[in-house]
Amino acid sequence: QWNEVFADVTIASAILDRVLHHCTVINIKGESYRLKERKEFMRQKQQIVNTLFEQGNA
Repeated sequence: QWNEVFADVTIASAILDRVLHHCTVINIKGESYRLKERKEFMRQKQQIVNTLFEQGNA
């Protein structure tokens, strides 16, 4: 998707090649803590909305 950031695919490839040349790439598998926390936040938010909705009908 870097070619969407840069106007030219060749330029994007060249930049990434130079950035990654001396890097060690580590692939991390498993669920992201950031996404896990976001899902939990959204679940709690939905529970609050459901509770408020139920109280409004009572």
